[in-house]
Amino acid sequence: SSASTRRGPEPETKEDRRIGMIEGMVLLAFLVFFVSIIQVLQYPDPQVRSYSYKTVFAIIAIFEALSFVRIQNEVFLAVLVDPYVGGKESALRHVLSCLIFFAWFLGTSAVCWVIRHDPDTLFA
Repeated sequence: SSASTRRGPEPETKEDRRIGMIEGMVLLAFLVFFVSIIQVLQYPDPQVRSYSYKTVFAIIAIFEALSFVRIQNEVFLAVLVDPYVGGKESALRHVLSCLIFFAWFLGTSAVCWVIRHDPDTLFA
């Protein structure tokens, strides 16, 4: 009797096809983007190659910053702080988030200021 109540897969709708098409186009766009980045990184002109590497490292830095913020919000603040300050919407949590941000910002600025005359270390 349980076999008769079992349903098969849902029929594909226009919305499902549209979403699939968008996902496929985004994946192809990423593929073209990454292939073009690899090509530019192998370009014979050293100046073009240098700026290409700087661009790639800037992209990596952005993703790292986003990952850090997500880890801060989802792990550190949500698990260790929220139970004690009243949840995500409490003023104390917002203040703590701002303090963490300013600590990282000022710390990074201070380190960059100290090593400003050593470009190899500064851009490493």
